[in-house]
Amino acid sequence: MKSVILTIIILAAAVISSSVIRRFFLDRLSRQLYEAAYVKKDKELFEILIASPQARMLMSDVSRDIMSLNFRISMDDREMAVRTAERLLKKKLNLQEAQSVYLSAIAYLCEKEDAKALDFLTDMKNRFQDSKDLNTMLMLYDCELTYDVYIRKDTGRIRDLEELISTDIDPESKAVYQYRLAKLYHHEGDKEKAVQLLNEAKDNTKNDGARKKIDRILSGDWDRL
Repeated sequence: MKSVILTIIILAAAVISSSVIRRFFLDRLSRQLYEAAYVKKDKELFEILIASPQARMLMSDVSRDIMSLNFRISMDDREMAVRTAERLLKKKLNLQEAQSVYLSAIAYLCEKEDAKALDFLTDMKNRFQDSKDLNTMLMLYDCELTYDVYIRKDTGRIRDLEELISTDIDPESKAVYQYRLAKLYHHEGDKEKAVQLLNEAKDNTKNDGARKKIDRILSGDWDRL
């Protein structure tokens, strides 16, 4: 009996040890990929790492493709970003993975005012039209709102955005909606209101990139809005 218990303990220890080692190498690989993509912005190094045997062993194909999608977006490689997103959506994705792909692709294309965003938005609606999941329904609403603001420039959405801003949401989310609202007011010709909202968005976000972009707009580069 004691030998059986001892065997179980040894096997459990081996499983735990294997899990710890795997986590160690995955964390190290993730740091290397992040540094290559967003610190060094080294496309060649990123592609070597993401295609390496270690990455294939530690990460699923979908996870590697989603990481590649976000890298392509950060490099503003429109063609490869669209191609990667389309390839991903043909695969069997879980809910979280599908949401990640749609959110990244639609947000990127909308900000570029690229009509291709409508294809992804339509596909997303078709895929999730019967969903009762609250997070999915919120995602659908937010993506459609993003499209209406950036592509359609629908000033009829001003009221929706004002209602969102008035709710008890976190400062970063509020900054995003204030920025979008500023776009619509600027499109409507109310520059004073747009300036007010941009300043409020800057106060609410801790994202250095977003703050620098707002500063450039406020300094006179309104084409960036």
